[in-house]
Amino acid sequence: MLGGVAHGPRRRSFATKIQRKVYALAYRTAISYRFGNNQVMLTTPQFLEHGKTKLLLTLIRQLKWTKKAIGGVLFVPLRERKHLEMAARSLGADVTVKRVREVRVKDLLLRGRVVFERKAFEWLIQKYGLDKLPRPKQDPMKKYRKLMELL
Repeated sequence: MLGGVAHGPRRRSFATKIQRKVYALAYRTAISYRFGNNQVMLTTPQFLEHGKTKLLLTLIRQLKWTKKAIGGVLFVPLRERKHLEMAARSLGADVTVKRVREVRVKDLLLRGRVVFERKAFEWLIQKYGLDKLPRPKQDPMKKYRKLMELL
């Protein structure tokens, strides 16, 4: 064996790290923007327990939350909801379900609506300091009552 490789391939990572405070600011900005435009809804855990595909499809069509209309909907529960995830998987691109620990800023900005479980939203507030949210332009409880009537 004579010779060798002078400048062989090396593994490199071009990933950049973002400071924790900057990432927290990005979360606060995304949630604030969505909340100010009435694109965030808070629900109870019982609402997210309904995992029937037909009910979820009816809800999305009635409220016009399809991907074509507004860009789809993101459901954010505190813990894993298998029934909701299976129903969302069968609906395809209209619905995404991610636990609160898996949600990234990009996820919050890509979808048209974000439906949080109350405990998940409180966890996000506690972790990233979202204590100064703007007041919504409409009463979100009216929408919540409408959601419960559909189910």
